[in-house]
Amino acid sequence: MEILNHAKQILKDEQITFEKLKEEYKYLIEKYEKLLKEVVKITNISDIQGNYLHKLKDELLISNKKLKNLSERDKLTNLYNRLKFDKVISQEIEYAKRYNRIFSLVLCDIDYFKNINDTYGHNFGDEVLVAFSKLLIQNLRKIDYVFRWGGDEFIILLPETNKFEAHKVAEKLKRKILQDKFLKKINLTASFGVEEYKKGLSIDEVIELADKALYKSKENGRNMIS
Repeated sequence: MEILNHAKQILKDEQITFEKLKEEYKYLIEKYEKLLKEVVKITNISDIQGNYLHKLKDELLISNKKLKNLSERDKLTNLYNRLKFDKVISQEIEYAKRYNRIFSLVLCDIDYFKNINDTYGHNFGDEVLVAFSKLLIQNLRKIDYVFRWGGDEFIILLPETNKFEAHKVAEKLKRKILQDKFLKKINLTASFGVEEYKKGLSIDEVIELADKALYKSKENGRNMIS
C-alpha cells in the first residue's frame, strides 16, 4: 500500500536523520488515520460492499502495525531505536513521578569494534552486531528494553531496578559476553555505564550521567562497569 511503501522508502535512506525520521513518521500516521476514518465512515453508510470494505479496513490496520514496527526498530539488529526510546523513557519518567517508581539505564559499548570492521570487513561487523544484540535480549527480563543507540553502542532500560541491581545485570551481561565465541570466530568485551533515574532529572540528564559512567569505564581500561 502507498503508506507502507512510502515508509519503507524512508527507512532505506541511510542518510536520514533521527529528527527527519520522526517528522516522516508523524506525517504517515496522520495520513493513515485520515484514510482509516474515511473507510470507517463508508463502512457505516453502506453494506453493499461490506465485505470488501471490512477487508480494506483490516489491511489498513495491518499496514499501520507494520509501519509502526518499521519506524521503531533498527533495520540491522531489529532492536528498538531512538524513536522508541523517547516514547518508553518518557513513559517511565512519568510513572516514576506519579507512582514513585524507579528505573535504571545501562549504556553498553563493544570494545574496539572498529578493529573488527577493519580486520574482517563491515559485513562481518554487521553480523557481530546482530549476534551481540541477540545475546543482550536473551539475558534480560521480558519487561526490559534494549535499544541500539548508534554504531556499536546500546542502551538498556531496566524498569523497577535500582542502581545496585542494574550493576548486577551489567555484570551478568559482561560475563556472558566474555564466555561467548561470536560467530564461532571472535571473542568480545564490552564497557558499561550504569545510572539510576532520580526524581527531577530530565531525559537528557539521566542519559548524560550514564554516558559519563560509560566513558569512565573506557578510560579505566575497558571491559569494565562504572
